[in-house]
Amino acid sequence: QHLAPSAGLHAPDASPHPSTAIFVCGPTGEEMAGVSDARIRELLQQGAQLAQPFKDEVEVPEFLCDPDEMDALQAELKPTLERVPADPAVPGLAEELGIELGVLSNGVRLAYKQTDFEKNEIAIQVHVLGGRATETALGGDKKGAMMLGVPARLESGLGKHSAEAIQKFCSLYELDLDGGCSSEKALFEVTCEGGVRGSAGLERAMQMLHLMLRNADQLDAVTLQRIRRQLAINWDSNTKDLEAFTGRHTMSLISQPTTHKAPDHRFCPVTPDDAEVLELEDMKRALRQQLASSNLEICAVGDFDKKDFEKFAVRYLGTLPERKRFWDDDEVFAEIFHAPMRNRAVTAQVTMPDDVERSYVCMAFGSLNRWGVFHYERNLFSDFPGGERRLDQLMKQHGDMFISRCLTLIQDMLNSRLFKSIREQKGFVYSVALEWDPFHFMDAGYFTVTMMPVPSRTQEAVDSVKLVIEDFVTNGFTDEELEDSREPTLVEIEENMRNNDYWLSLLQGIQSDGTLPKSMASIKDIGGMYQSLEKADVLGVARAAFRDYQERLVVCKGVTGAELKQDVKIE
Repeated sequence: QHLAPSAGLHAPDASPHPSTAIFVCGPTGEEMAGVSDARIRELLQQGAQLAQPFKDEVEVPEFLCDPDEMDALQAELKPTLERVPADPAVPGLAEELGIELGVLSNGVRLAYKQTDFEKNEIAIQVHVLGGRATETALGGDKKGAMMLGVPARLESGLGKHSAEAIQKFCSLYELDLDGGCSSEKALFEVTCEGGVRGSAGLERAMQMLHLMLRNADQLDAVTLQRIRRQLAINWDSNTKDLEAFTGRHTMSLISQPTTHKAPDHRFCPVTPDDAEVLELEDMKRALRQQLASSNLEICAVGDFDKKDFEKFAVRYLGTLPERKRFWDDDEVFAEIFHAPMRNRAVTAQVTMPDDVERSYVCMAFGSLNRWGVFHYERNLFSDFPGGERRLDQLMKQHGDMFISRCLTLIQDMLNSRLFKSIREQKGFVYSVALEWDPFHFMDAGYFTVTMMPVPSRTQEAVDSVKLVIEDFVTNGFTDEELEDSREPTLVEIEENMRNNDYWLSLLQGIQSDGTLPKSMASIKDIGGMYQSLEKADVLGVARAAFRDYQERLVVCKGVTGAELKQDVKIE
């Protein structure tokens, strides 16, 4: 009930803040006996006189780095930028595409391109080789140290600036700081979105990266506790989700070479138990180890001046402490980035209680990585048309992207067949999708087929998937199927060539310092390279990718029902 006759009770004359508006409501009856409107007005006027103007205790600076400190650091270290010579395999291509490559004196590698098709927008990515891969090598990081260390680092402030100050800094200057971690690398990204003009936005982004990487082990204990709580909540939620729970156990099985060996935890989600035993020092160690200057590849694309980018790169990235990678030879690299995949077929049954009966199936098997390698070998290509010599020629022509491009079309053609056969013609499933998920540094990749079958037709759906794949590999595909896949791919490429994110993906790995085979040639005439793919060669790649796959196939069948209990059984 409003005690004042109007909707609001104002005391403009008594308050030092003319905009103050106070609304009062309270109980009726005996509780308010003897309390008049006049008395309430008197108390409110007294309170208004004591009111203090709001003062934000979090100061948001215009720039994050002290210029005097940076001048002193730059004078002491004298960082320089050295241009990378043009790729002799594709002379003049870098200039034609406007791509610049360079290496700073502390080992940080740069690949950058100025664009104008997304006005006033800039994206800078820091690619960090390692990720969870280091958990089994060189003494090993604790489980999840880097996976949780990256988000903890992002939420722990930058230099002397608190996390809250950084959030407000980003909001004020239209910046965004993000990142993540996978089985083989970590990623930090700063983006400047609309409204960024001149060099100020670029400099602020570079300063954020400088403080992020220079103070690699700046972590907040409160942030760790928050991440633990969120992980526990997400884990509990996923445990009750049929798709997530089935997918989790599929990855556990595919990374388990045999049933008698433990799964490779680097490919499985970090558990709440893993997070509980992690300490700040574990995450600091992992971050310090991986954020070494020579282990950083910086890719930048956007509406910036190249001279400004180079100047800020030298000032803010060139002054990072010089540190070498944590491995020093090919054998250690091979150990770190080996992906043990299941070599025996297995079927598992996942059950969950639910009032509604549903079914979800995930099929998966190890196969080729991005470059056509499976366990550091190419022995799956023994029947490739023209033999290994022709395969090597095609890989060279495509800048080592030949197999990847073939599998892009193969994936599309198989998805079309699966949908028509199992969904439209037989009606066994509500949805079905095949996906190739290749690693870049690991020596393998894997295929997954996920589907939501009619519960009573689950096994028939699984058998039908096998038949579709077998027919595709044995009898091949038609010219029409190939063109139906190729044409939309070419349209998509043409559209993507005016997209900053796409260019970032193209630049990634060109400056990998020999850890990837990717070269500048991979960006040359992408549409023309897809046009040049011949039917026999594409089929040859399909046969290699799916060779003997049923011998290592994981089938995980998830089902819910009112009388079922949560359980996982190996059949």
